[in-house]
Amino acid sequence: MAATELVSIYCDLSEESKLSILFPEVYEPSCGVKLRVLGETHILLDANGVLLQGVHRATDKVIEFCCLERDVTDFDTEGNFIFCIKSDSGTVHRSRNGSLEEWTHLFADREGFVGVCCNNNGILLLADDGRLFVQGDFGTVFNCDQLTEVHEVKQDCVQELAAGIDFAIVSLQRRTKVYSSIKKDILFDQCVFDEKNFAIYGDWRNIFEHFNIHPYRRRESYEVSATLEELSIYGQILHQTGIASFGKVNKGQLGTGDHIRRDKIHQLNVSNVAKIASGCDYSSALAIDGQLFFWGDMSKNQAISWKLGNAGNTSTPTVCTRFKHVLDVCCGNFQTYVLTNDLKLYDIKSSSDDAWLSYKVASPEMHQGKAIDEHIPFMLASDSLLVVNHLPVRQDVLKIYNKEQATLQALLKHIKEMNSKNGAKQRGGLAPGAQGSESSVLLSAKYFYRLCTTLFYLLLLRMQSFRTFLVHQDVSRLVSIVLHDEIYLLYQRILQCFCDNECLSLMKASDQQILQIYLDNVQVQIDLAELLLTSDSGRVLDEPTETALLTMKSEWLRFLNEEVSEQMGNLTKQTKDFWLREENAKWLTLKEPHRRVILDSYDVPLKLLDVNIFSSSPRFVLFNDVFCYSSSLQVIQYPLKLVWITTEVSDIQRSRYKEKHRYMITIVTPEETLRCHTLNVADKMRWLGVLKAQVLQCLDKQTHDKQPLYRYAKYTYSDRYERLSGSRYEGMWLIGQMDGIGSLTGADRSYNGEFYH
Repeated sequence: MAATELVSIYCDLSEESKLSILFPEVYEPSCGVKLRVLGETHILLDANGVLLQGVHRATDKVIEFCCLERDVTDFDTEGNFIFCIKSDSGTVHRSRNGSLEEWTHLFADREGFVGVCCNNNGILLLADDGRLFVQGDFGTVFNCDQLTEVHEVKQDCVQELAAGIDFAIVSLQRRTKVYSSIKKDILFDQCVFDEKNFAIYGDWRNIFEHFNIHPYRRRESYEVSATLEELSIYGQILHQTGIASFGKVNKGQLGTGDHIRRDKIHQLNVSNVAKIASGCDYSSALAIDGQLFFWGDMSKNQAISWKLGNAGNTSTPTVCTRFKHVLDVCCGNFQTYVLTNDLKLYDIKSSSDDAWLSYKVASPEMHQGKAIDEHIPFMLASDSLLVVNHLPVRQDVLKIYNKEQATLQALLKHIKEMNSKNGAKQRGGLAPGAQGSESSVLLSAKYFYRLCTTLFYLLLLRMQSFRTFLVHQDVSRLVSIVLHDEIYLLYQRILQCFCDNECLSLMKASDQQILQIYLDNVQVQIDLAELLLTSDSGRVLDEPTETALLTMKSEWLRFLNEEVSEQMGNLTKQTKDFWLREENAKWLTLKEPHRRVILDSYDVPLKLLDVNIFSSSPRFVLFNDVFCYSSSLQVIQYPLKLVWITTEVSDIQRSRYKEKHRYMITIVTPEETLRCHTLNVADKMRWLGVLKAQVLQCLDKQTHDKQPLYRYAKYTYSDRYERLSGSRYEGMWLIGQMDGIGSLTGADRSYNGEFYH
């Protein structure tokens, strides 16, 4: 490939069909952004806004271009007419056969357009603020002699236009804020970032500036948490980017699932749309996750191995199973080319997987000094030509890009199910009898689904930035690094929430699958950091970037090797088994998602020393936040912050309890002192170790610290403690007694001041 060759043009998928390109003498070569046919010639718009007209001389294997117009934003052709939009004013102009002297200014009172699309019905125009305008006869949906705004999509921001014979499709992005007296968007004031229109959300590409997020500045946890909900909105916008269609439906062109005429614009059941393209009687849509959808009459353009389920005419958007990871797609009237993630170009007419053309990657030096527009496609097509833009793709990260897309594809089905399920639950609300712990259990399960959905939206943002990174190679704009703290925090919350719900047997097999998909993706992030650190792509990482990548890698490794093992270890299984086998309703008052069973006297015996001869010792259970035992009527519980543990034995106790004093443990609480014993030394050391460890953990102390005698805590006395029944104390404690400055409030007394042991 020559040093100046940014574009290659082929007649079919073979190197032998490659054409020589002749440009005007003063022309500066650039990548192409749009290709159309005009009579016997081809019209090409390049990334610099130059409109070129090419004549293909098949016998000489040459295509020769001349310059038609400059400063063009977009163009389209219909019959012998060419329509273009000037970049300086956004005005629409028309010419017959591309004649230089015959440009006619259309819609003289209108300007500010950025996109144009034509077919035999009329013309579609896209304004710079996302509004859609039409003129022509589009059947019962639109029939207007004057340029008219399409109000049905006014609440959406139109992204792309495409049209075939007698129909048109547009991609829509819902960016309008919800703000009314009935339903207010709580993020309305915080997220007003579009300078031209305060009523819509800004573009996802500007989120770093909007949220003042710098890639290498360490942020506090409250800052990270505060931006999560707002950031997820931009991922949700990407997820809800869909397609609307209108026109004739006789060949399934509208993707309605039937052939019934529509009098309104139809919204297709397709999400995550990144690109749309239309042929004569069919359309295609490329999703962010790499899936490719087709619908319409494909009989002239379809290989048998497509496996669409019928004879090439499907009125429902159907995933192309032949190509699972697609980088780009382009269409002529009866011709469609697909570029897969392994950089192979396929013609879908061919049923052979061996018939492909290798995509040649440009070196970064070829584009040096030139800004690569994000909207430059990898390829363009008509029915007779294939134009390939040679972009500097990072080939070494394509495998990781593949895995990221696979993660999104695996999650998409689950996310759709969760959204529909949550919508039904939200409409129905909580059951009338759901109160107390049952209510918190239901909310905890719902919180898990909400976290999973939020993370999915952030992964969509990450995928989009990864797609940009493939060509631009700017590590400082990679969401995986810049928003690492947000994604990492969500992972921690999802893991914690899953384990909380798993303890109460609330998680189903599908929930386990979702968690596993997310956990499998962690290794992908580790591989990405390792690849960027060790890559020999020629770019030397600066110190802040290298530090950020090393931190990202080490945190993901710690999460995978330590946090996952710890959270999903024995405690979760042990707690789940405890609640499954527990039949005594008295214990159900302690059933909370965050609570874990640490040790049970049924498993490791712990008995009360002073027990009536006709009674049995109560059952002791140590949770991660309370110490409990069962009395005849209820379960007595004490917060571990107010539990003191000692093994000291007095001489009187030695003589009174004889051999048992060797295994004695004294547990001091605000209301009583429990003298217990185990059956052997091993059991004593087990109980003593976990009791002290949990107490220290609740007090935010290290495991090697000594047990603090003085503590500050709140406590409400139970009815069993008659002297202070129902009283609430907040202040200092010393070994189970109020001691120091505090406040005691009861039904008949109130005291603020100093207490003595």
